[in-house]
Amino acid sequence: MKYEARIGSRSVSVEENLVDRVIRYLDPARANRRVAARFSAAVAGGYIGASTTRRQTLSWPAQKGDADAVILSDLPTLRERSRDLLRNEPLAVGAVNTVVTNVVGTGLKLKSQIDRDVLKLTEEAADAWKAQTERE
Repeated sequence: MKYEARIGSRSVSVEENLVDRVIRYLDPARANRRVAARFSAAVAGGYIGASTTRRQTLSWPAQKGDADAVILSDLPTLRERSRDLLRNEPLAVGAVNTVVTNVVGTGLKLKSQIDRDVLKLTEEAADAWKAQTERE
């Protein structure tokens, strides 16, 4: 469903997405408040990047379609450029390494914890066992 309103010389529209339809099915009153809030955001300016009246975005032709449809034709060129950046630009390598570190981390690391009282070990014997186990 698409909601449209004319405010002065400006036309504002808000289209329902899947989440909106689910909320409308479960709680129509909440769905109406949600649409009203989205209209308020659209009237207040919405997303600056979506504006067609600003000098910065006036001549920005964006392609329509899903991510695959837009990118697949240019994928070989994008891969070549990405690989070239990784070979020749330390800043690009640093960015990739930062993402990998933050996502993957430094890997799994064993941290032994034993109950020395149950095993009837001294503190020194327990520390020695932990060190030996982690080494192995």
